Amino acid sequence: MKCRFFNLLVIGGLVLAVFAAAAGAGELSNTLVIAQAEYTFSFDAIYNWSDVNRMSRLAYDPLVQYDPTAKAIVPCVAKRWEISEDGLTYTFWLEEGITFHDGSDLTASDVKYTVERTVAIGEGVSRFLENITHIEEINDYTIRFELGRADSSLIEALPALYIVNEDGAKANEVDGDWAQAYLRDNDLGSGPYEVILNLLEQRTVFTKFDAYWKGWEGRNIEKVIWLWIAESATQRLMFENGEVDIAMQPSMADLPYFETDPDTVVHSSATPIILMTSFRVIHKPLDDVRVRQALAMAIDYDYVLDVAYLGYGKLAQGPVPSTFTYHNDGLPLPTFDLDAAKQLLADAGYPGGGFTLKLSYESGQEDKVRTLEMLQETWGELGVGIEPMAADWMAQASMQLDATSEPDVYLNYIWPSGINSAQLLYEFYSGAVKGIYDNNSSYWSDPGVDRLLHAAMAEADPATLAGIVKEAQELIVEAAPAAWIAEVPYVLVARPYVKGYSYNPAHQQTLDVYNMRLEGKE
Repeated sequence: MKCRFFNLLVIGGLVLAVFAAAAGAGELSNTLVIAQAEYTFSFDAIYNWSDVNRMSRLAYDPLVQYDPTAKAIVPCVAKRWEISEDGLTYTFWLEEGITFHDGSDLTASDVKYTVERTVAIGEGVSRFLENITHIEEINDYTIRFELGRADSSLIEALPALYIVNEDGAKANEVDGDWAQAYLRDNDLGSGPYEVILNLLEQRTVFTKFDAYWKGWEGRNIEKVIWLWIAESATQRLMFENGEVDIAMQPSMADLPYFETDPDTVVHSSATPIILMTSFRVIHKPLDDVRVRQALAMAIDYDYVLDVAYLGYGKLAQGPVPSTFTYHNDGLPLPTFDLDAAKQLLADAGYPGGGFTLKLSYESGQEDKVRTLEMLQETWGELGVGIEPMAADWMAQASMQLDATSEPDVYLNYIWPSGINSAQLLYEFYSGAVKGIYDNNSSYWSDPGVDRLLHAAMAEADPATLAGIVKEAQELIVEAAPAAWIAEVPYVLVARPYVKGYSYNPAHQQTLDVYNMRLEGKE
């Protein structure tokens, strides 16, 4: 134990020396130092996964932005826009005077290129853009999208469309790769910070872009140093020693300590991520809704909230998170009732259970491990056995996509790719995506729900759209293709002098450093 503690001290001291050198003498008071376990594999903003999105939010500007307080789309690169009455034409007027980090102007041509690049590569928000049939550059600062059909999800996908420097990408393209190789270690953005150093799996250093179009008056974070620290114990030690200002992935087990530390602020935020058990309905006995409902009733929801999330989470209320517009807050909250669950199983022809379910889970996810342990006990009370199948995310996603895969139950997340409720339900519960998106791991669908979701995707009127989406949620919950357990919290710890942190569900697990401050850091 002493050797391990000594090693942690050495690691922390070495990292401190390294980032101090990177920051430069006298600059640490204006430098935000962050410890993060999950390193980014690219600075290509096309990937809107959390690891890359953390970097993109510093280095790039999106076409429009999402305001989590108002739950509304607000201007960014596009200062205003108009949507035609039939929902088929979107016209955007861009801010003038925005420059990329190489000093070139951001124009409509860059927006057009970014859309075309995203669709061609097929990553990120590409699925939201494939309905765009024509892009017209009206002038350097006006652009128009023509759609093949009305799509209410498009505008809410655009906060994740970060604008890429067209000339910079083309100059660094190799063998038609759309500059993907170049962007593994470089950025081509116009955001408030630019990448000046990247050492894979070690650290990334950003410095403020002096010519940033929103200006720097009164803003004091000059530099950002992201340290890739895999072990939560090392993150904690470095935080305690004052070597980092923010630890972005503290172990849940460490939170009671941080809560009592007067020199630490624990930030906990509601997220749109929902922990759930997805039932593969094409496997017996899960083809019977009563069996699915019984298994849902045999989940100890309070245990998950208290043990897996230490009281930071929130009980899920169906498949759409409460952070989203059109969440149906009239749905019944799930309850833990073993007696009712046993009766449902008996009604379905399984008195005393008598079957075993293969359950796939990510062994590296602490909350899923704790939930699995609970399910083994509570489902065991019904006479239902569990055969655990540990997997990493890529392996589990592959099985979720495959109709012939073994698992009967997937312990997984609803992790939205955007902030649109209709699109979320479509990706997870539409018959059209079975075998296409890994999200529909239940392989469940319903013709009535499919019709509602098709109508919702084309509906422009907010009141009508709300009614459609809420009705779809009711039907999905009644069919119980999954048990939605908890809205997963996002928790980080920071020093008290770190001001201005806020969570944005459109940019999960990221920092809006431009609107943050270091007040009193020495």
